[in-house]
Amino acid sequence: MTRIIFCEGKTDAILLSYYLGKTKGWLHNKKPTKFKIAHPDADNEFIGHYKNADGEELSICAVGGKDNFLGFYKEHVESYILESENEETEYKIAFVIDRDNREIEEIEKYFSDNLLPCITSLVDGTWMMNSFENSFGQDAQCCTLGVVIPHSKQGALENLLMDALSEDTYRGNLVDKSKSFVEEISPDAAEIMTSERLKLKTKLGVSLAVLYPEKVFSLIDEQLKSINWERSQILNDCFKELINI
Repeated sequence: MTRIIFCEGKTDAILLSYYLGKTKGWLHNKKPTKFKIAHPDADNEFIGHYKNADGEELSICAVGGKDNFLGFYKEHVESYILESENEETEYKIAFVIDRDNREIEEIEKYFSDNLLPCITSLVDGTWMMNSFENSFGQDAQCCTLGVVIPHSKQGALENLLMDALSEDTYRGNLVDKSKSFVEEISPDAAEIMTSERLKLKTKLGVSLAVLYPEKVFSLIDEQLKSINWERSQILNDCFKELINI
């Protein structure tokens, strides 16, 4: 079975690889034998390959932005599923999608309408079986999962991580103060925080700097890897189906 997770950016992919490594033992795989596309060139695109103790393989693909999911899938994956001369006819594919200011039903419909013919239904929080015929006339199946984050409100990965950091009352108080600080200075930093998304990233960055000052000069990817996210009930609830990839 071929297993693939799509997410928006490299930071998302790093978090997912860390989380799945801690919770399900997925470790870096230097020599994938199934899904082997070339690493993309775009700055925010990323492909990581992983293997578990049973020898099963998983690929995590950062597509380079919320508007790139379909293009990345159509260019790199659809032809692999439909046309590759391999014996694989079973696939398990998950899409981890930032909710932003959209409704979950809107996201589900958009993906379900545009991933044909291999994927006919993408549902948040539920694995769905999709049956199709590949280019060689073989019956094939693709089991799909949508993970819209956060589920309970509009926002993105940064909101989810700050909520996870805030599970502890003391840390939550510091996260709230960090967010308030960013809101306070945002009018004076309008040329830097040019969008609400950048403001959100700043809030997470300030929160991490306050909570983990010894990591303040580390890259964000290194900061994320240094936190025990697998202990977060919020993340465990969010990824409770994804770990079954």
